[in-house]
Amino acid sequence: MKGIYWLVGSGRDIAIWTDPWVPGIPGQRIQGPRPLRHGVEKVADLLHPNTRSWNSELVRSLFIPVVAKQILKIRVPLFEWEDKLIWTLDRKGSFNVTSTYFDAKNQEVASHPVAENDRALWKTIWALRLVKEIQVKAVSSSPILPHSNAEAGLGSSWEPPPFGWSKINVDGAFVPRSSLSATSVIVRDSSGCLLAAKFGPAGVCSALSAEASAVVEGLIMAKELGLSHVIIEGDCKQILECLAKDGVNCDSEVWFLIQDCVSLFKET
Repeated sequence: MKGIYWLVGSGRDIAIWTDPWVPGIPGQRIQGPRPLRHGVEKVADLLHPNTRSWNSELVRSLFIPVVAKQILKIRVPLFEWEDKLIWTLDRKGSFNVTSTYFDAKNQEVASHPVAENDRALWKTIWALRLVKEIQVKAVSSSPILPHSNAEAGLGSSWEPPPFGWSKINVDGAFVPRSSLSATSVIVRDSSGCLLAAKFGPAGVCSALSAEASAVVEGLIMAKELGLSHVIIEGDCKQILECLAKDGVNCDSEVWFLIQDCVSLFKET
C-alpha cells in the first residue's frame, strides 16, 4: 500500500523481504529474489543483539550495494522500542483523509506545469512565513532545557549558561547530492571552559534526522560527563520544540530519535 512504511525499533515485527522499511529505495521495499539459505527473515536478524547496531558485514552480503548503503543509514534507536508503522503522507505519521486527499490532488497538479511567475510568488510567501516562525524559542522547565538559537543569526556570539549549568551546542548537516551527513557537539560550562567536543558522520538519510542525531549525541555526552543541569542549544527549531514537549506530536521521520532523547533526559 502506498504511503506506509515501518520505522525500525526492535526490528522483530518487520519482515525484511516483504515489508516497506528502507527509505531511499522504490516503495521502501526490498526488490528482487531472496538469497538462498540466508536464514534471516526479520530486521532484528540484521542487528547485533548486544550493541543494537547493524551487522554491516551481513547486510552487505545479502543486498546489492545501493540497498545495503540505505539500510546502514537507518539509525537504530538506543532503546529497544517497538517497531512503528507510519503513514508517510502525514508529517506526524498518522493516517487521515486530509493527507490522502492532498496526495491525490498533488498528483493531479503535477501533470499541469506551474507558471514561473506563480512559482516565484510562492517562494516569496514561504520565505516570509519562515522568517516569522523562526523567531519562536523552544524552552522547557526540566533540568535539561532545549533552546533554539535560530533567531540569533550566524553572526551571533555565544552566551554562557547560568552558574552550575552546562551548555551543549549541537548541529547536524546533510548533503542530499552525496547523501553525506554529520553531527557536531560542543560542551562548555558557565565560564566558557570547553568540557568536551565531538564531530563525526551521522549515517542518516535526511537533514532533520541529522539534527535529531546531534541532540542524541549531545545527551549521550552529557550522561558520560555526569552533567545534571544542561541547556541543549541548536538551530533546528522543529526538533528542539518537540523535545520541549517531551516528544509529543513530533515528526514521524525522527520519532525514535526523539524518544531516545526523552529517555536520555530522564536518565541524565
